[in-house]
Amino acid sequence: MKRTATPKRNSQKLLSVVYGLAGLLGCALLILLLIWLLVPRGAETPSLLKGPDYVADAKTLWSVEPIPDANAYLTEQANGLVRKASYVAAPKAEVGTQPIAIQLEMTDGTLRVENATLTIQESVLQWEKGTDATAAAILGENYADAIFSEAPTDFDTLGSFDISVTMASGTYPFTLMITDTLPPQAEPKNPCRFYVNQPITCEDFFASCEDASAVTMTFVTEPDVSSLGDRTVQILLTDEADNQTTVEVAYSVVGDAEPPVITGAVDLVTLKGVEISYLHGVTAKDTNDGAVAVKLQDDMTPAQYDEGEHTLTYVATDAAGNTAEVPVTLTVLPFDTDVTTLTDDTIYRMGYAITEQILTEDLDERERAWKLYRYVQDHMFYKDNKDVLDWKYAAAVAIQRGYGDCRNYYGFAWLLLECAGVENMLVEHIPPTENSAKHFWNLVKVDGEWYHFDTTPRVGRSDFFLLTDAEMDAYSARNGNCFKRDTSLYPATP
Repeated sequence: MKRTATPKRNSQKLLSVVYGLAGLLGCALLILLLIWLLVPRGAETPSLLKGPDYVADAKTLWSVEPIPDANAYLTEQANGLVRKASYVAAPKAEVGTQPIAIQLEMTDGTLRVENATLTIQESVLQWEKGTDATAAAILGENYADAIFSEAPTDFDTLGSFDISVTMASGTYPFTLMITDTLPPQAEPKNPCRFYVNQPITCEDFFASCEDASAVTMTFVTEPDVSSLGDRTVQILLTDEADNQTTVEVAYSVVGDAEPPVITGAVDLVTLKGVEISYLHGVTAKDTNDGAVAVKLQDDMTPAQYDEGEHTLTYVATDAAGNTAEVPVTLTVLPFDTDVTTLTDDTIYRMGYAITEQILTEDLDERERAWKLYRYVQDHMFYKDNKDVLDWKYAAAVAIQRGYGDCRNYYGFAWLLLECAGVENMLVEHIPPTENSAKHFWNLVKVDGEWYHFDTTPRVGRSDFFLLTDAEMDAYSARNGNCFKRDTSLYPATP
């Protein structure tokens, strides 16, 4: 016979299920409580739905540039994922920073909105004079390829200037503000020494001074060089933009009461109106300063004095203000004086006056020789005067009269070459007969080689500058052996 469950047993089973569910619920609550206790308050729980940034957070442009398309905001992460980008609301073309929203149409058909900012700057460029003037430094690194219509460094003064800038999107007008906000920087001399009663300026205290504009220096406290000792002085440096720096410089005052010593000063002679080198061989040396410049006490040169005797005074002053003076007598002879009465010193000084005037240290040997060659030809003309003079007197005649024959051309060239330190020698023509006229010219040594150097002009040709033996002989053969010579007496040319 089949047995059926009693109501009491069914109640017990139901109660067991309830108790089981209650136990599971208690465990779940216990786990949640533990999580709540272990997770710090305020911590942000990452959103599993948050996606990557497809839009740049911010963009900056100049007010003269057009507002970029929304696609310009897309980042590399948007490649292949964003079909189209558009502004939710068109940005305003006004200076300042504004929030913008960009709607993205994804390739899967979904829409997404991301936020960014747009900053528009006034089209005014600021450049600190003396700093980096590249486009990237002034416009920003995104404009490294921009081109200025005028380089900022071309502007000499501070202020506001109109320029145009060509960039990827076009050429636009800008205002360039050139400023100088940095104070001058100066390096004091170390050691800084002066002599007792030495005239000094602010600049004498500094080894260097750097600034974007001109700097004016003034003493805040006047320096004292009246006696020996160690002292300090304050000097105010002010640039054109009124930036200022005060520098304190330590300096020492040392003794120096001795003037320089002048040597080489001798009595001088010249012809009326003929310049001579009055400083050749004259030097001055100071115990503390070394070589010191020498000059005449007045501004006149020997050629400016009238006939007769005059007193010239050489002066040399050291850094301490000590001055040495040496008087000499200048005798000015009549212009038509017989040149054979002149001393070698006077004639050489005539030559030195010319070479010191026309030659400079930057000339090479060939250029120096050419300067001398042209000077002789430009300062005399040919005239057969039949004078038979020593070369130095022939040179003096050429300077005095401004004309002469080949002997005077040769002598004048010899004098200038000698005064310029160019080695040279006389070349003498062998005439066809005893009664034929002789011809004279120079050989000069330039760059270690000998060349012919004939300043005497000829009909049809006046340039015989640095010719070789072959060139001279070829011309001579065509013109009556005019340069025939005893080649055994002279060095060969290249």
